[in-house]
Amino acid sequence: MDSQTDPREWGSQPPYAQKVLCLDPVVYLRLNGNFRDSASPGVHPGVGHGGVDFSRPGGGAPLARNPSNKAAVFDGVNDYIVVPSFASLNFTEEVTVMAWVKFDRLPSEVGHITTIVSKSGVARDLDLQAEPDNRFYFFIGPGAPIRLISQTQIQVNRWYFLAATYRRGDRMDLYVDGVLESTLMGPEVSREENTTALSIGQSLVWPGRFFPGRIDEVAVFGDALAPGQIRRVYEASFRSCGLDDSSTP
Repeated sequence: MDSQTDPREWGSQPPYAQKVLCLDPVVYLRLNGNFRDSASPGVHPGVGHGGVDFSRPGGGAPLARNPSNKAAVFDGVNDYIVVPSFASLNFTEEVTVMAWVKFDRLPSEVGHITTIVSKSGVARDLDLQAEPDNRFYFFIGPGAPIRLISQTQIQVNRWYFLAATYRRGDRMDLYVDGVLESTLMGPEVSREENTTALSIGQSLVWPGRFFPGRIDEVAVFGDALAPGQIRRVYEASFRSCGLDDSSTP
């Protein structure tokens, strides 16, 4: 892992960010007014493209004790963020992708797939996205049928907490607001390395999948987090939680 955040610095972070950091993310873009990577400060910053903007204070994901939280705003036309590829981003064995999202327009309205967090590749996908049926999808490897689809149907102007996990040859899971909604198990659950950069709001391989709305608190981990860990991160968004239970399933 490339996480270099000194635990002594966590006290300056709100409870939600502390909970994420204690799980040792490889990349953590809080998107609270900048593209800084809180997992490795100054090492792997994101780069904004198009006109990615930041909402006024209070416009970000609803996080406890952080009323001025901001989020990255995407126009759905040409806005996206890129985190250049590095070795620890080339996940093949395990990964967790986590983000908060809020749609200004439904995928059915814009009429195409909308990328949330992506490390795309031909037959080597790692994509968290929403599709024109207004559901969340998580793709691994060559895509369908190695994919998950949420039970939740997206509504506009509502924040969703998303988490997707993968463990090679075992299982992949998709969570919405801390609740497991879709699972696929079996030896076919696998992917090969790709060196594509990590992108937010648009795929770097599949063009035109621009996201219309806000994305916040993007975190990527080199482990498949346990259900209890994901639930406690979500719970930390509306109340302060202890930091000594991160390894408990």
